[in-house]
Amino acid sequence: MEAGQKISLEYSEEIRGFYANMESFSRGPIDQPQSYMDAADQGQSLKNKIKVMFRINISDVDDFIRKPEGQAKISGSVDSPKLGGRMMVTSGEIVLKTSNYHDRVLAGQSILEYRAQFETTDDRKYTMIGYKKFFRGPENVSWSDISTLYFDIYEGSIEGDPNIDNAKFRGTMDTDEDAFAKQMTTYRSSGPSRWLRSNAVCRFNEMMYRRYWDPYRDKLWESEPEMWEKHIIPTNTVEGVQDVDISIHPFNTKDGLGLTLTRFQRKKSKNIVLLIHGLTTSTDMFMMPEHYNFVQYLLDNGFEDVWSLDWRGSRRFPYNLQVHRYSIDHVALYDIPAAVNSIRHMVGPDVAIHAVAHCVGSIALMCSLACGRTAGLASVVSNSVSLSPSVHPMAKAKLLFAPGVMEYILRYTYISPDFPNYPPYTPGRWLSRLVSLTHPECDAAACHMISFMWGWGNPAAYQHRNLSPVTHSRLADLFGGTSMHYFRHIRKMVVEGSAVPYITHRALPRNYLDAAASVNLPPTLLVSGRDNKIFPSSNLKTHDELRQLNHKCEVEYEEFRGYGHQDIFMGRAADRDVFPKLVKFIKHHRTKP
Repeated sequence: MEAGQKISLEYSEEIRGFYANMESFSRGPIDQPQSYMDAADQGQSLKNKIKVMFRINISDVDDFIRKPEGQAKISGSVDSPKLGGRMMVTSGEIVLKTSNYHDRVLAGQSILEYRAQFETTDDRKYTMIGYKKFFRGPENVSWSDISTLYFDIYEGSIEGDPNIDNAKFRGTMDTDEDAFAKQMTTYRSSGPSRWLRSNAVCRFNEMMYRRYWDPYRDKLWESEPEMWEKHIIPTNTVEGVQDVDISIHPFNTKDGLGLTLTRFQRKKSKNIVLLIHGLTTSTDMFMMPEHYNFVQYLLDNGFEDVWSLDWRGSRRFPYNLQVHRYSIDHVALYDIPAAVNSIRHMVGPDVAIHAVAHCVGSIALMCSLACGRTAGLASVVSNSVSLSPSVHPMAKAKLLFAPGVMEYILRYTYISPDFPNYPPYTPGRWLSRLVSLTHPECDAAACHMISFMWGWGNPAAYQHRNLSPVTHSRLADLFGGTSMHYFRHIRKMVVEGSAVPYITHRALPRNYLDAAASVNLPPTLLVSGRDNKIFPSSNLKTHDELRQLNHKCEVEYEEFRGYGHQDIFMGRAADRDVFPKLVKFIKHHRTKP
């Protein structure tokens, strides 16, 4: 082709679907893809049909292919009987791009963004903004995953990025297989010769094929060495927390382990927050860069000195990846008291410490408070489970038999969500394959392993719809491995019906729950997702039992609809749905300057 010669390309696209009025649509967070599908379901029941006939024009195929965000023009019509009949598109474009992983709706996905302005015969103007995604997300891959147009319709002519809260209508449209086959016959290209025109069509289709193919191809070669070190986001990164001084503070426990505290400080404060992660996670769960994370939220909302403890169960340490006999008692006796004492040594005795704990870290904190090893906290937020662990009957069966079977019969030193990335023919890889056979809900083997390790559900640890696709694709970087002994302690608690010690120690009570009711607990907020499939109703049970044992106990309970266990902190919309209530509680109990 001669230099400077442009070859254009046109093709037609017919898409059909349904939509709902946002004023009447109130199911779920409005900035999540599931919301579009729910709106379409509601629109289908109301017979709110919509059809678009777009003619896409690419003025320069080479330019479209070469540019990072290639653009094409749209003409055609939008047809919806309830919206205004057949309406002509006055201007529009398609942009091929990859969204930033901070974007809540798209979160790192390769997309085709559609934008079309159209008007009715009585001069009412609308703007449709939608996208098609090309990313392997939490759900299984199907034709609809890459052919569905998720769209919002706004009143008036919208330029630039819209406020999603101002959308008037929402829904989805699909191109079925027959319509796609018909679309393939509509390609028209300009050019001085048939060869150049055919070449332009082939190069465009090759580029689009690559866009469809690239997000999925890694799945075929995920076992290869080149894939083992692939990380979408660097592990242990602090890029999710901005405008703050970050420092690491090592300390030792009395039983001989080295642990760390991470400090996020903007300025000195009379109220600091201590974060305590769950078993096999780490400080990372509180500072994930793909969404507005809890550390950043605290810093931006009045708490400018935040600390995070990596205790012996952290994925950042090797302690879990060997056979050991540590229990939750060890965390309550040694890790948490040493962390609080270290903080006190650095900030002084007059600073109020507010603790926010999750999962096994939450059990350990409450046990440490109950036995008096940790004292002087200004308030506590406990997520998912604390002093009355309860599990699904099938999860209980796993707890009864799995630790012994895995350790003594199958000879596993530990189990890990990273097993799917182990070399072929290794025991971990085989176990991962077997587990995945029972989890058809998504194609992420690390997600399947987490459900195998914890609770009972598909998935067990969170609601898929609450996770960013980026989070779902890097679960093995956020959850680590663990040996079996912590499960034995949880099993004992579940069988007993409340938190009890596993080891014999003079500092430990016979029953942590009874001891907690008899001591002066700090004001405590027990929280859980309503769809918690790891420790269902555990914190509600603790709340009721503490109030029954001691009606003066300052304990509250908050349940979050649509959330599970881990997504309370790792959900992409948790800053809107969860964090405000946690921070409101802490602020209510903070020390005045």
